[in-house]
Amino acid sequence: MSTPLLPLSLIVVLSVGVGAAQTSKTPTAAELTGTSWRLVQFQGMDDKTVKPDDPSRYTIEFNADGTLAARIDCNRGRGTWKSTGPSQLELGPMAITRAMLTAASTNSSPS
Repeated sequence: MSTPLLPLSLIVVLSVGVGAAQTSKTPTAAELTGTSWRLVQFQGMDDKTVKPDDPSRYTIEFNADGTLAARIDCNRGRGTWKSTGPSQLELGPMAITRAMLTAASTNSSPS
């Protein structure tokens, strides 16, 4: 039995992909708007690091209207987001599909 690579509650571990990734400062809410984040790696509490074979299968997009769209392997999600200051990101409840994943669809490799 395979376990999903990315528990839903940890989707915020995604790394900034567009725009802010090239800067060293913390992005503001205005700078997050319209960006798409991609999972680069995940480090668990046991210090085990997992990197997806295809980071484009694990994304989150921040829309200007305060909604977000997520892709978690073969599943999709929609929810809300807001940022009230630097280094602060709040995600609201998310509606997510729950497609059955096969071992081949996980696309992860420990490092």
